[in-house]
Amino acid sequence: MIELGFFLQCQGGSHGARKRQRPTTATRKRGFWRLVEIANEKFTFIIGLPIVTVVGTFLASHYQYLSAYDDKIKTIGTEQITTADATFADVSGQMSKAITLQQLLYFNYRDAIKSHRDGDPQALETKNARAIFKDYDDLRTQLRESIDLMARRVEVTIDWASNTERDAAHAGAFGGDPMSRIALGNYDFNCDVDKYMPSFKRPHVDVPATKAMLNKDPNAPSLGIDWYSAKHQLLTLYFCFQATHSGIEVVRQWASGSALDEQKKKEFTDDPDKLSDRFDREAQRLHSFNTLVARDIDAIRVKFRPRKWYCHLPIVREYIDRHSHKCTPIRTAENGAAS
Repeated sequence: MIELGFFLQCQGGSHGARKRQRPTTATRKRGFWRLVEIANEKFTFIIGLPIVTVVGTFLASHYQYLSAYDDKIKTIGTEQITTADATFADVSGQMSKAITLQQLLYFNYRDAIKSHRDGDPQALETKNARAIFKDYDDLRTQLRESIDLMARRVEVTIDWASNTERDAAHAGAFGGDPMSRIALGNYDFNCDVDKYMPSFKRPHVDVPATKAMLNKDPNAPSLGIDWYSAKHQLLTLYFCFQATHSGIEVVRQWASGSALDEQKKKEFTDDPDKLSDRFDREAQRLHSFNTLVARDIDAIRVKFRPRKWYCHLPIVREYIDRHSHKCTPIRTAENGAAS
């Protein structure tokens, strides 16, 4: 009997020991916080600050930086959109007015020729042409003086500003684009050829080197024109405007009251509608330029839209920044150099 009691007592003790070996939920929680406490003690010993304080400081600094960055982005975005709008209004307005005055001169002379009133100073067509000639001549001279600067303004404030992938820290070699009004003349760009008309379905066209250029350099490159570049479209538009200006020399002589070149007058009289197609092409070029710039200004607005929620997360933002501009529409030189 004593032996049985002793056996049961031993069994009960062993069972109780096994029960005590299973930690309760409260015990596990205490164990977890004990680990945090130990880690915090070790971190505090090494760094001199509690880990919670360090993490809190890091997060506060991160969100303070984001707030300052977002404020700067709003300011830069407003400035870029305002500047692009102003450039568009100025450049398109000047080109539109110049083309319109050029057309009015031409059509007045054409109508006067067809009605045989071109020699009558009191004819309505003659009066209209002489009234607008000085404005046309002044504006054409102004464009001639400023077109290179206008092209540069369009490139910087529209082409570059609307390019969401462009990083100023890695913009490539300066002056890498050979496109200019002078180059168009050297390469014999022909305004009357369909393949040299702006086309968003065929965004790139090459103007081959001339024979004279190939004689000097057999490896002379072709001149590339990008129809998705507002600068390229403006330069071709102006180049063709100038070509038409030369083509209406007899019209300008008549409108200014100067002596007429009889040979040019005869050529015009033989085919008074000869240049009508050029004016249609000029209108198409201007329309294409306006369409592209309007789209590009919208692209600038899209670039500065509020960022996605994950762009505000530490580490995640930095990782995304190394592979795209989704979180950083404007990047500092240091960020650009690091990517």
